[in-house]
Amino acid sequence: MFLIGQRKIAKFIKKHPNAKTSLERWVVLITENDFNSFPDLTSIFPTADYVRPYTVFNISGNNFRLIAEISYLEKTIIIDSILTHAEYDKEMWKNEF
Repeated sequence: MFLIGQRKIAKFIKKHPNAKTSLERWVVLITENDFNSFPDLTSIFPTADYVRPYTVFNISGNNFRLIAEISYLEKTIIIDSILTHAEYDKEMWKNEF
C-alpha cells in the first residue's frame, strides 16, 4: 500500500513519544501489504473498524486511534488524523466529513 500522511505520524510521535513503536510497526505492516478489501485488512488488523468513509485503527493497545481513508483499488491509504483515545471519544472527527 502507498501511504500518504507520514508527516502526521512524525508530528504525533513528537507529542506522544510512547506511540512511536506502535506507529512505526503499523507503517511497516501497512506498506508491506497489499490489501484488496476491508476483510483482507482485518486479517492483519483485526481490531480495525470501518466508519464510513474512514477506517479506524487501534494503536498501542487502544491508547490511540489512527483514522484513514483507504482506496483498495488504488492501493492507497491517506491518514486523516491520529488521536488519543480521549480525543477520539469526543467524536469531533466525525463532523469533519
